[in-house]
Amino acid sequence: MSSFLQKILAPTDFSETSQKGLEYALKMAKFHEAELILLYVVEPLVTNPLMGHAVQMAAEIEAEMEEQGKIKLEEVSKEWNYDKLRLIVRRGSSYQVILDVAQEENIDLIVIGTHGRSGISHFLLGSTAEKVIRKANCPVLTIRG
Repeated sequence: MSSFLQKILAPTDFSETSQKGLEYALKMAKFHEAELILLYVVEPLVTNPLMGHAVQMAAEIEAEMEEQGKIKLEEVSKEWNYDKLRLIVRRGSSYQVILDVAQEENIDLIVIGTHGRSGISHFLLGSTAEKVIRKANCPVLTIRG
C-alpha cells in the first residue's frame, strides 16, 4: 500500500497528554505503514554564567535527563514492537528542535499532544504545540489530552 504518509514525527515529554499523542501516532503509522519517529527534547536549564558551579551542575542534570529520555523511549519501543520505529533525543528549545527534526527528516506529519489550555494560563505558559503549528512546513495533528 502506497501512502502519502511515509514519515510521522511524534514528540513527547512523557506526560499523560503527550502519551495520548504517541498512541495516536502509532495507530496512524501502522495504518499507513509509515516510519514513526519518537522525539524527546531536553530543554536547557537556565543558569547564571557567573556561577560556574551552577553551570556545571546544570550540564550534569541535562546529561542525566538526556539519558533518562533515551531509556524511556527504548521502553516505549520495546512495548510497542513496531519495526518502523526510530528514536531521537536532542537538546534545545522544544518547538525549535521539533521543527528542525521535521525538516531534516522530511516529515509528512507531526502528531503532538496538547493540554488544550486557554485564557490566561495559555497566555502565560505559551504552547509548544501552537508554535509548531504556526511554523511547521508540514501538517500538524494535535491530540487533546
